[in-house]
Amino acid sequence: MADLVEFGLDEEELTKKARQLIKNLKWYEKNIDSFREKYMNKYIAIYNKKIVDFDKDLIILKNKVKERNLDLDYVLFKYVYPKNVILIL
Repeated sequence: MADLVEFGLDEEELTKKARQLIKNLKWYEKNIDSFREKYMNKYIAIYNKKIVDFDKDLIILKNKVKERNLDLDYVLFKYVYPKNVILIL
């Protein structure tokens, strides 16, 4: 496996980003039922375990988050799907 430094990547920074995304993902999964009330069938942007914005269009949402000067590497984007929906990927 190639060394991360060869690609301009810092292992410590990657670990920090991964930990933050995992925290946000766990928070999303814990609170998905309450999110459905307001955000069902929309994308949400989660930063530091807070919803910072939402939209029906993911590209528009990402642009809105960029305008807030948030580092997208630390923002989790999730789709709030209806309950009991089976996703086939």
